[in-house]
Amino acid sequence: MINDAIIPIFEKCLVDGRSRWSGIHKDFNDDKKFIQFGQQLINDDGSDQKLKGRPRFVINKLIQFVKSVANEQRKKVIAGKVFPLNNGASVGKAMVRQGVARGVERTSNARYAYQYAGEEAITGGMGAFRLDLEEVSDKSFDQTMKIRRILDASTVMA
Repeated sequence: MINDAIIPIFEKCLVDGRSRWSGIHKDFNDDKKFIQFGQQLINDDGSDQKLKGRPRFVINKLIQFVKSVANEQRKKVIAGKVFPLNNGASVGKAMVRQGVARGVERTSNARYAYQYAGEEAITGGMGAFRLDLEEVSDKSFDQTMKIRRILDASTVMA
């Protein structure tokens, strides 16, 4: 059966992807902790060697710059663009597909997914969103596309 041949290939790709992306995901999580939670002076084991036994006050100066960039991003209209590039492509077909893409973006409130992915990219270095297929109803086989945010970009592998 065809599924029996696909599963070992998928498992091999998953193991390979985890090994290649583990360092990137670790850096992503460290950067988010550094910026969002102010964990600048804490060692990996949770101890703080410099201020042992003394109170500490951390002023996170990075968060104001993160918010500034995120607010600038919110002001901009982010949307996909369709270009006619391959053989048989025309401007008319590209405009039709652009209309379909705008409809998908509008019905799924894609701007929130784009904004969240942008904020993740600002704080951690990478952001992601997902294009899902959703059934229209239980009684039909019709499906519609939805753009959804991914809450943790470190769960994504290319």
